Amino acid sequence: ALGLGISYLMVGFLGGIFNNVSSQLGVAGAFFRFSFHVQPSSVLIAYCLGVILTFGVVTVASWRVSHLNIVTAIRALPDESNARTRSLLNRIWHWSFGPLLVLVGAYCWRAPWGDGYTNVLMAVTLLLAGVLILVERLLEPTSRPMGSRPEQVQRLLFTLLGLGLLAIWTVPWAALMGRATSVLDQTGPLFLAAFALRAPMIILGAILAIMFNADALTWLVSHLVGGISSLTPVLKTAIAYPLSTRFRTGMAMVMFAMIICTVVMMAVVIQATQALITLDAKQSAGFEITVSPTLLSFFDPITDLPARMANQTDADLSGVAAVGAVARESVAVRQVAAAGSWGSAQLDAVDPGYLAQAAQVYHFQARAAGYADDAALWEALRTRNDVAIVTPDLLVAATAPSAESVAANAAATEARGFAIPLPFLLYGVDPATATLPDLWIDVRPANGNNPFADTSNGDGVAPQRLQIIGVLDDSSTLAGGQIQTDLAALASLTGQPVTPDRFYVKVHEGAEVHAVANNLERAFLSSGLDAAVMAETFAAGRNVTRGILQLFQGFMALGLLVGIAALGVISSRTVVERRQQVGMLRAIGYHAGMVAFSFVLEASFIALTGIFIGAAAGLILGQNIVATFFTGLTPTAQNALPWLPIGLILLLAYGFSLLTTILPAYQAARIYPAEALRYE
Repeated sequence: ALGLGISYLMVGFLGGIFNNVSSQLGVAGAFFRFSFHVQPSSVLIAYCLGVILTFGVVTVASWRVSHLNIVTAIRALPDESNARTRSLLNRIWHWSFGPLLVLVGAYCWRAPWGDGYTNVLMAVTLLLAGVLILVERLLEPTSRPMGSRPEQVQRLLFTLLGLGLLAIWTVPWAALMGRATSVLDQTGPLFLAAFALRAPMIILGAILAIMFNADALTWLVSHLVGGISSLTPVLKTAIAYPLSTRFRTGMAMVMFAMIICTVVMMAVVIQATQALITLDAKQSAGFEITVSPTLLSFFDPITDLPARMANQTDADLSGVAAVGAVARESVAVRQVAAAGSWGSAQLDAVDPGYLAQAAQVYHFQARAAGYADDAALWEALRTRNDVAIVTPDLLVAATAPSAESVAANAAATEARGFAIPLPFLLYGVDPATATLPDLWIDVRPANGNNPFADTSNGDGVAPQRLQIIGVLDDSSTLAGGQIQTDLAALASLTGQPVTPDRFYVKVHEGAEVHAVANNLERAFLSSGLDAAVMAETFAAGRNVTRGILQLFQGFMALGLLVGIAALGVISSRTVVERRQQVGMLRAIGYHAGMVAFSFVLEASFIALTGIFIGAAAGLILGQNIVATFFTGLTPTAQNALPWLPIGLILLLAYGFSLLTTILPAYQAARIYPAEALRYE
């Protein structure tokens, strides 16, 4: 029932976001209509999944309890005391687990898949864990009677494991070794593994290092507050009980840390979307208004907006300073010199108005021979219809695929009966080059039966041959196409007049942008043009992104409430489990306030450890995401961390966790020694 209520609120939240965006853009909200709907089958499936998961956990716990050794259980010895009574299969697994991790780590080190960077991180992690587990197994014969390992050995091994995980997953090894590695360059599962593994490994490493050295931390705090005599015994007892059940305490910390990590990471990313993603000249090319056709434009299409504006007398268009046009076409492309197969790409044809603005904003990292500067390239694009420029993501230093692989792809395409083209790339071109070799491409429309096969010319249109004369210094431009040429080249390619997909308008300095946009719509009412201010469109899209991220952040906040409730359950259980211990403490001199404070410190130790570890991991992961996905858009912008939202999140998390422990602490403080120590 609570889940359905939360779902209803989330649907209303999403609907509000898209309705707000629709009203800002002036678009009918019917395109995004959110309504709350529940089917009995969905509720039944959700309930059954919860029951199955619950019974699975209970089954595992019951199996562990049923295999406890009687003496071990009565004397409250660790589970390792059962080592001598293990079955043969259990002992085989006990001794083979470490070597198995070492073998898997060695395979990851030499794995043929991936880029090698994430492989090495996973391999070193597995090798470290496998070697330390194997050392632990070898030291078991030297342990104390009943199989209890010495505390010093256990502390050393698990501390090394924790510190090793922190060193492996927090240190930017790629940057230290001078290697710029991006998760975007990785393939398949490694794309997700690079992010999915980092946070759990950091959290696990930090918790292991703290859990097995908490008594050292207690000693440090006791010496720092040595002037308060009554606080020293309370600190020691507050840390001793959580350490006696390390697994349960560690799992509670992991739950806290994972949720806090996700919430903090979302806060960092949300801040980055507001600070780093800005509408600058690179994204707008100096234009302020986007003019795009609608369904009504079919009856009166506009192919040359400046010419139509010159003949327009119904509206005041004096505020328009320049107009640029862009037409997009999906094409099949083949590199001539490499004799490669056809690939898919987006070709954007632009007019002189767009080129005049682009020349002031965009620059080239490489030019063909004979072009002394960027101005010569822009002039060639304006005057010739056999040249094109490309974005740097098309350049590949490797050689083109072999004829055998091309033939295999063609055979697979023929067997399927339809084309699944590979993306087009320019092979044999160093991305760092400043002077391009003689590069030519064949281009044809991607609208035939199989335009990407070498035996077809699409719909009979002959390919257009274009020379690549320049490589832009950034893949992000207003036009957006990987290949850019002029409108005349696209008209020659398709064999028919070109109707631009969108126009861009630059406004005179001092003119009111909204008034110019309204006048454009009024002037071309018969064509159904939609004029939108680019800044408002950009802000609306950014608000949608922020709203979706905040929705996920809300999901995590609900999980945090579950974690806080779990901490309250643990605190309540400790009162019941330790009734006699509390009575003994009261008998040796602990007054009620010391007992209550001890329980509060126990909960604080678990909550604060999980909160601070999760916050640190969230900051590391959030900064990693920002550096990978955002700074490439605005390299010169600085992203300030949202310390205030993060601080409020951490403060609220700790405050609510304290609220759940107040009642158990009060109950523990009311236990009388005589009642607690009485065996009845």
